[in-house]
Amino acid sequence: AATVPNAAAPAAGEAASANETIGGASEAQAENSLPGWTIAAIAVVLLAGAVLVVAIYRRRNSNEI
Repeated sequence: AATVPNAAAPAAGEAASANETIGGASEAQAENSLPGWTIAAIAVVLLAGAVLVVAIYRRRNSNEI
């Protein structure tokens, strides 16, 4: 039987290089992520803004009854 070379399989050096690239990307992502308190502060500010918008909307429309 004739053997067909496996062209789809990467060489051992290429596979190690790909793993190093993926590992480096995850390390860079971990360094660029925001701390938990920053995300919580942003969420609080957005929630306060939404409450303010709803309060203004209700106050303007309460006189139209």
